[in-house]
Amino acid sequence: MSGENLAELFNQETSSPDGELKDSLAQLVLLKAEEKKLGDELDSTKAAREAEEARLYALMESAGFQRVTTDAGTFYRKDDLYASEEDKVKVRAWLREHDHGDLITEIVNVRTLSAFVKELREHGKEVPPGVAITLKKRIGVRAK
Repeated sequence: MSGENLAELFNQETSSPDGELKDSLAQLVLLKAEEKKLGDELDSTKAAREAEEARLYALMESAGFQRVTTDAGTFYRKDDLYASEEDKVKVRAWLREHDHGDLITEIVNVRTLSAFVKELREHGKEVPPGVAITLKKRIGVRAK
């Protein structure tokens, strides 16, 4: 099938699908709604857990406890540190000057690479060697 015929096929709207197609469409709508609901619940649960952790941390700190053991397990205060490069040039220069240049790596953002490769393919251009391509077949849905 030519690209034009394929495009026409995808642009056609079916007003009354029936049988297995209709059942599959209905199932997809239900699953997307359930996924959204669960995602919202997960976001809400994570936010509540994080708030409770902050409250418990403050309570333990004010009571002078580093750890508390209960039947549910041992709960302990910990501090997770996350660092990022606010000024990439300064950070990298300092790392090199202090013999920590091995921390510096060259990174290609996978989303940017994917967009670039998609554009190359759309224009019939060659994809760089060594690039792995995975096509995930999905169904897009536009709500009414």
